[in-house]
Amino acid sequence: MDVTKVEVDGVVFPPVVRPPGSSLTHFLAGAGVRGVEIGGSFIKFTAVGVYLENAAVPALAKKWAGKTADELAADATFFRDVVTGDFEKFTRVTLIRLLTGEQYSDKVTENCVAYWKSTGVSTDAEGVAVDKFKEAFKPRSFPPGASILFTHSPAGLLTVS
Repeated sequence: MDVTKVEVDGVVFPPVVRPPGSSLTHFLAGAGVRGVEIGGSFIKFTAVGVYLENAAVPALAKKWAGKTADELAADATFFRDVVTGDFEKFTRVTLIRLLTGEQYSDKVTENCVAYWKSTGVSTDAEGVAVDKFKEAFKPRSFPPGASILFTHSPAGLLTVS
């Protein structure tokens, strides 16, 4: 697999990394910016790189082989398969603008809760996870250039660095 580095708003995502909490090497699957619409303008807050362990390719190919990049990009089920696949994922979130931990965790959990509700998966366990996530980030502050690292194991464990 030939993967190259990607630069997003001045943030460089290398083609291969070994995430914290993992013994596996991961390849860059994609990168982009996240932000919000404020007063009619899109304000960028983070650059995000998503990495997958090599086992992701054969696991996803079983279902998605033969599809074009445009077909995959247009299919929400493909992205759900990436997120829920039985392989490690690693996400590096690098701040473009200053955010407090509370601002960051509020937006992340808002998006998670909306997704869980839309798929009918919202339970007490998710509520506990949201509370723990918010509590962990509340005392923090993230200046531009700071990164938050998430390693997701197939066993459902999340390592945050």
